[in-house]
Amino acid sequence: MIDFIEKIVDAEQLIHGFDYAIVSIIVLDDDFETYSVDEWYNMDSLAYFETERLKKNHYQAFLELWKGSRYGNVGMGITPTQYIRNATFYLPKVRIDLSAAITFSLGVVEILRGEYAGQFMLYYSMKMNEEDLVEADALDEILMLKLYFQYTNPFDYYDKGVDFLIKNKWGYTEHLIMNKREEVKARFKEISEYHVSGGTSHLLEKSQREAIVN
Repeated sequence: MIDFIEKIVDAEQLIHGFDYAIVSIIVLDDDFETYSVDEWYNMDSLAYFETERLKKNHYQAFLELWKGSRYGNVGMGITPTQYIRNATFYLPKVRIDLSAAITFSLGVVEILRGEYAGQFMLYYSMKMNEEDLVEADALDEILMLKLYFQYTNPFDYYDKGVDFLIKNKWGYTEHLIMNKREEVKARFKEISEYHVSGGTSHLLEKSQREAIVN
């Protein structure tokens, strides 16, 4: 997994709204399933934030942008991902897939100042921060990052531990996944079969790789 991460940042001393801003915005449907605004409205919110380079509340800017738009009332059931006071930020080497990040309980922040200003980073958005759950938080955070990288890089990243959990501990893994659980499980089965077969199962040309992740 570390091969897919350019930088890891301890954000405990960083100030939310000054050093960084949460840019991952989610939608809750009628069944309380969580989706990214990108998936729900078929848009690319990170591209907007990249262009605008906002220095104010990104969530408010999003609401202002879409107020009265063809998407209708976007103020209902829409919120940023959870603020975590002692989060760790991860800068991937490739552009973040916001919808996949949300699926695996990850949020996205934009760094507002310093060496990495303008960069988007992942963080684990479901951290409990309870004294007796420190180890569980750490394990769940690593698991969600591994799931995200395997899901978004199915040909280049394969972790046997992830494979084991999907096959044998799905009940535990499932409760950490925010949406599309059966679809995600089926996708990981395809990825596993591809790697276990040595690349002969579901073999696609490089130009067709997006068929698995899109």
